[in-house]
Amino acid sequence: MTNFRIYALSTLFGILFVISSYFLFFNEEKKSWIIGGGEEGGLYDASVSAISKVLKNKNGWNVEVRRTSGSVENMKGLNEGSLDLCLLQNDLPGSEKIRSIATIYEEVLHIIVKDKNASLASLVGKNISTGKSGGGTYSLVSAIFPSLGIKEGSVTWKKESLKEGISNLRQGKRKAVCIVTSIGNQMVASALAGGDLHLLEIGEGMSSAATRSYPFTQSSFIPQNSYPVSPGIAIPKAKITTVGTCVVLACHDELDESDTYKLASAIHEGRVSLTRQIPVLSTISHIGDNQKIQFPVHEGARKYLLRDEPNFLQNWAEPLALILSAIVIAWAVGVALREFLVQRRKDSLDVYFEQLGLLITELVDLKDSNRLQAIKIEIHKIRQETTQKLVAEQLLANESFIIFQNQLLTAQRMANDCTSFAEKKDSQSLES
Repeated sequence: MTNFRIYALSTLFGILFVISSYFLFFNEEKKSWIIGGGEEGGLYDASVSAISKVLKNKNGWNVEVRRTSGSVENMKGLNEGSLDLCLLQNDLPGSEKIRSIATIYEEVLHIIVKDKNASLASLVGKNISTGKSGGGTYSLVSAIFPSLGIKEGSVTWKKESLKEGISNLRQGKRKAVCIVTSIGNQMVASALAGGDLHLLEIGEGMSSAATRSYPFTQSSFIPQNSYPVSPGIAIPKAKITTVGTCVVLACHDELDESDTYKLASAIHEGRVSLTRQIPVLSTISHIGDNQKIQFPVHEGARKYLLRDEPNFLQNWAEPLALILSAIVIAWAVGVALREFLVQRRKDSLDVYFEQLGLLITELVDLKDSNRLQAIKIEIHKIRQETTQKLVAEQLLANESFIIFQNQLLTAQRMANDCTSFAEKKDSQSLES
């Protein structure tokens, strides 16, 4: 095999290696997504619907919005792999495999009561609605109520939809309805618009105590006149101190970095569109180190956050590194293959060494002139074959070949000497 063929095969191997490595290491873009939201008509549901439209328009992805009961069910969906993305309350007890992509908006605890003079103490021993079992409200209120002075077990939690809770509150079956949601939630606004329901004040001191005892929450407030109840009239009359937490767009840590990078890019660059659809989404932001975020930032989203305009080398660093590695491997394979073929050629020359050795041994005591002629023919044939192989690069003109040529000349001389001796002997026989 010629050197050209060796290096051609090595190059072909390198190309095949690059192609196979590309498909192995560079995953195909994810184009189908399932996003978990919340109850129909709620803000989670509306928010993920708006996000899905941005992702479809920006990246051309196929996005399915799946309605759920809220954060708890969404968390379960991420862990089980039935959801790719979802909205989660930041305070929700979670899994180490969950990652954040962006903060979406802040949610605050609303405690809705029928009695205008109700207090935290009046809730003791009563039935309190906390949303469906798959939502995040129950996790927050059951965790902070002890720090508000309401001992565990002193209230009865009722897990039901917000609509059912409001209806039961009006009928006197519930003392309060708790809902963790953003300011201006339409279902809360509709409930308060009747004028017969009110918002309960937690108090600044109690709010601070609650956030100290329960991580990933912060003191917050419901601004004055957040909810209109009639023309020119809105509640609350003064801001109400409460407890808040943020909502994050979350995924599983197994989501590919490149897909997450494109996702984060589409979300942040589509904020104008998102805000037009859902005004509260104007607060979408990157996750900074100063934020008390429970779920670590996904590496793809972090890279988008820290991005600079990439130059050519940054854009193609990984493919170039892969190509360079393939070239090095191909070169190494070529060298190894060449050495292997050199060894095979050496073995092939050893066959001729052996043949010459046998012929030289035979020439030492040769007495048969007919056999001498046959040996001379064999020596000539060996010379002819090795010369042809040398020209075809099937043998190398190295030190071994030089030694072989010297041995070939030795065999040739011995054959010639034997011929001269035989002719001389024949001449003496004729003279006598």
